[in-house]
Amino acid sequence: MKKRSGFTMIELLISVSTLAVIVLLVTQLLNSAALTTLHCGKLMDSDSQARMIFAQMAEDFMAMYQRADLNYYFKSQTGNDAFYFYSQKPGHIASQDPAGTGDSSLNTSSLVGYRVNDAISGGSRVELERLGRGLHWVDVASQSGADGHATSILHLPLLIKDTFSQAIADTYNNSSNPNPGGSTTAAQQWDVIGDQVFRMEFCFLLTDGTLSLTPVVSGTTVNNLTATAAPNSSADSTAGYAIGSRWYDTNSQIAYACTDATAQAAVWAPLGLQDVKAIVVTIALIDSKSRASTTVGALIRAISGLRDASPELIKDASLTKTWAKAAKDPSTFVSSYGLSHTAASSIRVYERFFYLK
Repeated sequence: MKKRSGFTMIELLISVSTLAVIVLLVTQLLNSAALTTLHCGKLMDSDSQARMIFAQMAEDFMAMYQRADLNYYFKSQTGNDAFYFYSQKPGHIASQDPAGTGDSSLNTSSLVGYRVNDAISGGSRVELERLGRGLHWVDVASQSGADGHATSILHLPLLIKDTFSQAIADTYNNSSNPNPGGSTTAAQQWDVIGDQVFRMEFCFLLTDGTLSLTPVVSGTTVNNLTATAAPNSSADSTAGYAIGSRWYDTNSQIAYACTDATAQAAVWAPLGLQDVKAIVVTIALIDSKSRASTTVGALIRAISGLRDASPELIKDASLTKTWAKAAKDPSTFVSSYGLSHTAASSIRVYERFFYLK
């Protein structure tokens, strides 16, 4: 009688165990690939939005009116910074604009601004918004629109922060929080351009190669960069000033250059952004998927986790390094600010130099 061959119980157990190990390894490989794909997708999501934001900023800065007789409002403050300037870009025109709304009455100038709307409207959202208030070059109907504020580009000594205070403080935008109407706002002027952004800071790259929070080169002459008012004729040679000396009024945020230092007859002229080579903008984002699990309150608290720009931190662009280092320790954001581990580990930091000259 022939002997029948077959698998022994031990061989079957070995085969099943090997197959189980292979299945486990393949499962882990697939899970790892899925996590890598998800991570790459989040990174690409943040990268895409950062590129879009910086592209829009680049267009606006390229179209900026770089004139010494116009005001620039760069608001450096605790928490998120903001900045405003006149630009050769179209903007939103109010339906009650004194010049009308027809094509023949409009031009391509506007007041452009950027802010992170964090708790401006009762903490309802945290996102990067762009102001585009359509303006005219010439005076129209006493320069007053439906909201009681100017509809024309205004020259110094008129300041953006005063003349357009209501537009700057407007809590509405055209996207996530549309204006329901009323007489308080002439037009929906703000647009959301970065719904992942929760942090923004800026500084200046000056023509001498240094990074600064003020748009003025200190130089070797006597300067006053902490003044609280504009210079007068007594800021002269007897006080140590000379032609080329700089003066910065921190209240109005206007820089001046001395053109004549004659005793008791000194002349100071607005400097504009003459000393600025580039504007440096740093932003931090949390991708949309991670942000969906994050409360607005946690985002607002996390703002303080990425430090404000300071003379020490902007040196050698170390603000970006400081933010990136902080973002690499998500446990701090989880324990201190209430962000989820997923959101905290998804913080991305981006920086760009926008050259003006």
